[in-house]
Amino acid sequence: MACTRCLQREPVEPFTPLIIGLLLFSLLLELWTFTVALKEIGGWAGLRKNRNNTTVLAVLLEDAVALLGILLTLLVAGISYVWGPRPIFDAVVAIGVGVLLGVMALFLAALNRRLLIDASDQAVDQVAQSWLAAHGIRGSVRSLVLDDDRAVVFVRAQHEVRDSFAVGEALKAQLATAGKTIDAVYWKFATGV
Repeated sequence: MACTRCLQREPVEPFTPLIIGLLLFSLLLELWTFTVALKEIGGWAGLRKNRNNTTVLAVLLEDAVALLGILLTLLVAGISYVWGPRPIFDAVVAIGVGVLLGVMALFLAALNRRLLIDASDQAVDQVAQSWLAAHGIRGSVRSLVLDDDRAVVFVRAQHEVRDSFAVGEALKAQLATAGKTIDAVYWKFATGV
């Protein structure tokens, strides 16, 4: 019964100048946030280099899709205002915008998948493990990714490490040369050894 209601024709009102004005205002706001996000990521040239900056990239992508959606809605509004309502065209554009938003959501989910779950950066783990072994510290290392280039490191050492804070700071400096920012190094020492 609900499905038959969807197929019933209803009178359609054309877009009013107020609605078109609000769409233009929202277009300007989205264009401003898109410009800010694009500058933050380094412009079009920086987009490729910083494509793993998921926070800014998500804002940039969302704003790009919003801009496209607003432009399509303005197209529908303009046609409706000039030539009268076109329900089938309106519906096709609405479905297109919905599909566009769905594709964006799937893309962002795939992009952020590794950050959504307790993820470890294997490169950080290997560099830290090798560096610690070279300094006579035996144990295991596991990192926790916070963002694309930031992590924390957990070291489970088999023996007490003298001045572990200084060793942790040196490890952070070593990992910084590999392009990773380590916010903290946490130590756990085996007991009874």
